[in-house]
Amino acid sequence: MKLTTVALEQDKLTLRDLAKLAQNGPVLVTEHGQPVIAVIALDESEAEAWLMGQSEELMEIVEQSRRRLRDEGGLSLEEMRQELGLPND
Repeated sequence: MKLTTVALEQDKLTLRDLAKLAQNGPVLVTEHGQPVIAVIALDESEAEAWLMGQSEELMEIVEQSRRRLRDEGGLSLEEMRQELGLPND
């Protein structure tokens, strides 16, 4: 994976052009030699994971669940199957 650097002052790239470049590796966009943004390609699952990580509400629910699991314990797979009425394989 190679890093491509693009200077805003020198290039007239469109967003579509940046997206195509990002398929080959990260693209660092600079202005007056200073980084301003980076563009990376994401597949659907990576985009979903990133979006979920941006949700403060969801992250609080996840953290509450982790604390509860740590403090109270959880169910084994066998216990969960039993509770759901599923056969134990």
